[in-house]
Amino acid sequence: MPHLQIENLSYSYDGKKWILKDLNMSINKNEIIKIKGPNGSGKTTLLKILMGIIEDDKLIYSAYLDGKQVRFSDIKFKFSYVPDKIYLLENLSGFKNIKFFSYVFDDNEYIKKVYELCNLLNISTYLKQTVSEYSAGMKQKLFIAMMLAKKAELYLMDEPFNSLDTESKIILADIIFEMKKQDKSFVIVSHSDSDNLVYDRIIDLAQYKNQL
Repeated sequence: MPHLQIENLSYSYDGKKWILKDLNMSINKNEIIKIKGPNGSGKTTLLKILMGIIEDDKLIYSAYLDGKQVRFSDIKFKFSYVPDKIYLLENLSGFKNIKFFSYVFDDNEYIKKVYELCNLLNISTYLKQTVSEYSAGMKQKLFIAMMLAKKAELYLMDEPFNSLDTESKIILADIIFEMKKQDKSFVIVSHSDSDNLVYDRIIDLAQYKNQL
């Protein structure tokens, strides 16, 4: 039985043109799934739906978590989301950003986990600096470390390899692969064919493209 089963998912922003139409997908434990597709095919929209950010009367689906019917908004606490836009407090240091998010996630081990990931991503020496001084790649690595340190069963990531250099892409791929071994699952939107990550499955949203 899949950990999360999604059936007949359809969504339209205006009630006329479908962004996603009759999508069926399953997510198993210890699985890394790549979501690909052309611009406008609903990749980011799908992640927002899974995270419970989009939940309105234009969204149709059935979802089952370990066989029990659920709504995404009811299980979003089991997920962690790395959107394509980075959300950091620019006027604070890396350390203070981590401290702030530790209050949000209320996890005694959170700060330690973030520091470990920052060390792996080679940004631990910059955490005293104000985030506004960071490069785009450094901001992305800090934000990813902060989201991957959150306790979750499923990690939703929207273009996480953007703005990363080749070495950092390899490191991030290794981190994700190691987390997979710890019963974690990933759904990753990526347009890149060189992100150094071995996916268990690839879902092409082109087959669920916009329909009138």
